Amino acid sequence: MKKILSLLLSFMILSGGVYANEKPELTVVMAGSVGGTFNKFNAQFVKDLEKYYDVKTIPGNSESKGYKIYQNITDRPVYVGVKSAFHSAIQKLQGKEQWVGDHTQHYWVLGAKFYRAVCVRNTDNVDTLFFGTNQKNKIAFTDGVDFGNKFIEKLNIQTKSANVMVPYNSSGKSVQGLITGDLDITFVNEGTALKHWRDKNINCKYTSNPNGGNGLTPLHTKMDDPWVGFKLTYVMHGEVKNVSKEFAEELNANIQEIMSDPNSYTSKRLKVTGWDPLVGDIKTITDDWRETYNTAIKTLN
Repeated sequence: MKKILSLLLSFMILSGGVYANEKPELTVVMAGSVGGTFNKFNAQFVKDLEKYYDVKTIPGNSESKGYKIYQNITDRPVYVGVKSAFHSAIQKLQGKEQWVGDHTQHYWVLGAKFYRAVCVRNTDNVDTLFFGTNQKNKIAFTDGVDFGNKFIEKLNIQTKSANVMVPYNSSGKSVQGLITGDLDITFVNEGTALKHWRDKNINCKYTSNPNGGNGLTPLHTKMDDPWVGFKLTYVMHGEVKNVSKEFAEELNANIQEIMSDPNSYTSKRLKVTGWDPLVGDIKTITDDWRETYNTAIKTLN
């Protein structure tokens, strides 16, 4: 009898130990176009998260669709990373309900900054097409119709041109449109631009990074108009909901550890794409979200 009780006690201790060491569950919505920059980042980010969490992924197919999926999940911890500040600004100016409305129900735990590059076909000259007068180029944008039209309007005034805006839903597709001749110019995610530029598929020269970098010249220094859209910093803000403050703080700490490790999958991906990690606690990232949102409002007004 004693032997049976001892075995039962040992089993309970072992079972309790296994249970105690189980990783908490976290659903990650892969909000980005298939094969796009966001999805490629998320794929590497999830690999690192699996060290801390039992991660379940859900395809989002695009930022807007992915965020909608995120909004509709109410029964478990769920994370998504999108340009929510930028898109919320667009919604605000259109008089629509913003993507993010209740800051008390969401925790911002990640931030990654990136930029856009001006690129043309590898056989074309960027300055000739982009800054030439009386042009009628087809220029691709992945930031929505409002931003694209505003950009084109200001460019056309400076160059006395009749360029037209062509909306695309992913940076990869816009580069392919450039290569196949469907487009003349693309204002594209810098990470995608750098890859194809290195492979000599396209030719790039200018960046929205106000300080330049990666061999690219700051676009705003060539523009007559000081419009903030020519030196815009984009930010993917990662947020989590349906969790306690403690869960969010631990997730934020784990993410900071991942981003600080040069050998993590995430850090390596950030380097490839040319993105800059936003280091900080939840308050720091939340403050950056609000600043990004306000800058987007000024850009689109």
